[in-house]
Parts: sequence; structure tokens; C-alpha cells
Amino acid sequence: MAEQPSEKKDYLAVINVSGAGSWARGPDKEKAIRSVVRLFRRDFKNYFVLKKGTKVNIDVLDVTGHDKIRWDDFGYWNADINKKFVGPVEQVERTL
Repeated sequence: MAEQPSEKKDYLAVINVSGAGSWARGPDKEKAIRSVVRLFRRDFKNYFVLKKGTKVNIDVLDVTGHDKIRWDDFGYWNADINKKFVGPVEQVERTL
């Protein structure tokens, strides 16, 4: 029996900073994490002293099948139906 092609994964990586932040999205989890770290450095280098080796917390979500995800201080939301996103939020720590 032929194996059904699996749905392509989609990951969202977010670094929250007091109501603002940076995000990256893509099919590879580690690439999304590396991208959000790079974007965070670029986005916030004029606002914070970002020393090399500083640890940051990153939220990573598997958002496969969800086109519109938004977030705020209260969590992640499915913007299509305006309900709280029901999915695990994995927190990873990386260095700048």
C-alpha cells in the first residue's frame, strides 16, 4: 500500500520583548529558530545592548494548517476564528 504524503510542517518562532518582538516562520524548525535570532539582532540592535553570548528565550509553535496566527501578552491566537491557539508552545533557549 502506498504511503500518503504527509502535510508539510510549518513552524513559527517568536522572541517577545515587552509587547513587541521578532518572528520567523518556515518548514524547518531549526532554520526558523536561527532566522528569528538573526532578525531579533537586526530589529533591536538600536534599542538594546545585545552582547554576543546573551541568552534569549524563543517560543516555537507547530502551526501546520493554520494560516493566520497572532499573539499578544496573553498567548497565541488563531486569527481566522479569533480563538486561543490550542497547541503546545515549546520554549527553547539560544544565544545571540
